[in-house]
Amino acid sequence: MRRPLLPEIVKEWYAKARDAFARKDMPAAATGFDRVVLLLDEMGPSADQGMADLRTLAVGFRDLSKVAAAPPPVSQSTQGPVRIYDTSDADVTPPVPISRVMPEWRPGNPALLRQNFRGSLEIVIDEKGKVVSEALTTAVHPSYDPFLLKAAMEWTFQPAKKNGTPVRYRYSLAISVGAAIR
Repeated sequence: MRRPLLPEIVKEWYAKARDAFARKDMPAAATGFDRVVLLLDEMGPSADQGMADLRTLAVGFRDLSKVAAAPPPVSQSTQGPVRIYDTSDADVTPPVPISRVMPEWRPGNPALLRQNFRGSLEIVIDEKGKVVSEALTTAVHPSYDPFLLKAAMEWTFQPAKKNGTPVRYRYSLAISVGAAIR
């Protein structure tokens, strides 16, 4: 009796978790997305591609929620939070991309290829030029977002520098996919 109701229950839990994420209540969001994944796993494989996509999104947002809810990293030398610089720090030279491969835009619906989708991504680059965290500040498209987040973790940079010393840096990018990008 419960199985036919699961798709609607999953959608309700996903909406609650997404709302918690939007409110920046990361512990509640992580718990909600965990619940969505468990329910989808309980449903088993489905012919409904939407449920598979929903699972991918729930896993991605769950992981983002858990990272955001975690305490900030502690520097070994000072035992204080690690400073993350950004564009407001005029005395810091921004990072320079070495490898920034964007995932290919392959929507399931060919009509989407004729449309433009825009979003924004924020990454933190460590002192070695590696991406240590990524988050969509504005989603591009539900079928593209998980691939973008995964690709971002593989990007490499010459690290940002302050007085010649590599530092962590928060880097924001505008992302566009679709017809105008071709």
